Amino acid sequence: MSELSVLAVHGVGAGEGAARKGFSKELKKLVFPDEAEADRRWHECVWEDLNDAIDKYIGGIVKEAVNEYELPWTTEGDGKLGKLWSMIKPFLANSAITALGNIAEYALDLSLDFVLYLDSQHGRKVRNRLRTRIAEVAEFSRDGIVLAAHSLGSVIAYDVLAEAHLNGEALPVKHLVTFGSPLEWTHDLRKTEEKDEGKFTSIGGIPWLNFRYKEDYVTRHRELSKKKFKEVKNVLLPLPPAQTASSFATMKSHCAYWTDERLAKQLQEIVAG
Repeated sequence: MSELSVLAVHGVGAGEGAARKGFSKELKKLVFPDEAEADRRWHECVWEDLNDAIDKYIGGIVKEAVNEYELPWTTEGDGKLGKLWSMIKPFLANSAITALGNIAEYALDLSLDFVLYLDSQHGRKVRNRLRTRIAEVAEFSRDGIVLAAHSLGSVIAYDVLAEAHLNGEALPVKHLVTFGSPLEWTHDLRKTEEKDEGKFTSIGGIPWLNFRYKEDYVTRHRELSKKKFKEVKNVLLPLPPAQTASSFATMKSHCAYWTDERLAKQLQEIVAG
């Protein structure tokens, strides 16, 4: 029986990079119920910290701009209601500005991760982080590694494998599993901008499963094209009932993979050989 290790790669995130440690713990427990085995065979690649300094700088600019924004408030009016309004208005205004600033900073942080990665120099730093983690995990993995990558993490994982294949380099990665992947439209974007990365068409025959929910907005509700990605096998998953019942199913679906038992079962079969 083979003993493959899993190396999970996260997608876009917000806040300090150190906080991303343990991001895959739910899926880890589903794939390896035995805690000792999980600690031995499940690993993570955290790359968000490479963006922390830039995120903090840009976030400060955003908050400063929001704090200067004048919120439109109605007139105070007369009588008791007018006096009550004048008392609570400063609190509401401050709360609204703080909330607006936090939302703007969060949204910008998420989008910046993607934009920063597409920059060739910064993207190389992120890919090198994953390469380093692959080498580290390989030292403790008897039979190789399964890369399990979410969202932007799937782009990073694919790029590392495609670059290695293009350069004739052998990596100890035996399987690629992606979920919530934006690779389809990222590939089109790169091709439009004539970036070298857009020319990648193969990961060297490595088996590849790509999971998606049709409600997932990040995938733009599309599977990955076999013409663009030779090795990919697409798997469409219905949303779990708890997610489907929610009015925010489309938004929440992108993170639901981490707790999906069907995806975990597929990973279990792969790591069992």
